[in-house]
Amino acid sequence: MNIADLVTRHIDSHNYDDLTKVRWIYLFLCSLFSYDIRFVLQKNDSNDLGYNINWESLRNEIYNKELDITNVNDFEIICLTMAKVLVDTLKLYGFEGEIRKDPSKYLHVHVVVKVGDYTLKLDPMLTHDNTRVKLHCTTKDFVDLNNSPLFNDILKGIDIELGYYNKTFLNRDGIDYLYRLSKYDKNYKEDYTDVAIKNVANIFEQNADIFKLTQKEKLIKKLDLISYLINDKKDFTRYDDIDFYMNYLLNNLLTQEDKSLIRPSSFWHINPNGEWDITTLIMVLMPNNLTVYRISKENENFYMRQINPYDLNDLFENNEGINKRYFKMKLNENGIRLK
Repeated sequence: MNIADLVTRHIDSHNYDDLTKVRWIYLFLCSLFSYDIRFVLQKNDSNDLGYNINWESLRNEIYNKELDITNVNDFEIICLTMAKVLVDTLKLYGFEGEIRKDPSKYLHVHVVVKVGDYTLKLDPMLTHDNTRVKLHCTTKDFVDLNNSPLFNDILKGIDIELGYYNKTFLNRDGIDYLYRLSKYDKNYKEDYTDVAIKNVANIFEQNADIFKLTQKEKLIKKLDLISYLINDKKDFTRYDDIDFYMNYLLNNLLTQEDKSLIRPSSFWHINPNGEWDITTLIMVLMPNNLTVYRISKENENFYMRQINPYDLNDLFENNEGINKRYFKMKLNENGIRLK
């Protein structure tokens, strides 16, 4: 992909001011790239499968990856490569971005750029703006370091101009599903996903109270709703995006009591062609009623399904994961003994 060509063709056809140009570039690049989750995976405590991985070498390779913005064919990267892509793209319009290390975060970097009276910090990956943009959420790390009092209002106006403010994270089927499930007003036009999903959560809780659902019934219904929303997200084909989306939904739809009863964890294996397959298990630790959900990739899309705990035999035999022993222990405590 020739990012430089795509950027110049779009911006040259619009009469944007400088701040709008930088904002559009930030949103566009976030929409393209995803975090390379391999950088934070860890060796399993048992290393059952015997993968001979030099983790230090792998992380160095990922961290120091270089991309040419006129010919990009790798869209899973981490902060340093993303910062370089941002700097190179901003240069197309004369903006001089500077890559700075974050002293409070090991190895993490972001970009600082002067735009008029603003000193902007651009950090697509620390708080997952790269995925938040794909969901049309508010961004967390496109900020003015000068704390200009009107900056957020100006930014909101720019997002309205760019058509970003009022896009939904759901397609029509997803909205219709929520309407049937929780009387959500499918004609209600909300601004940004963050506010919309909180309204859905409030309506869900109100209806659960009306129907006097037990804690278990309520939690399973929420997880079934989250499953539907994940299965409805056909444009997420990379693991880190779907993993963030899962956590975003868990954090916004579940109560603190709900969260204390679930344990998500990543598992992975390497195919003969060298590609990594990464899956997530979500264990629901209800007393005497253990339930397991699995998020895995099927034909380019991710799906979340409730599975029979005994089916974990195959997964554990063929996948690594730092919490494998913990999951086996919890299964054993619930009378489910795997090989």
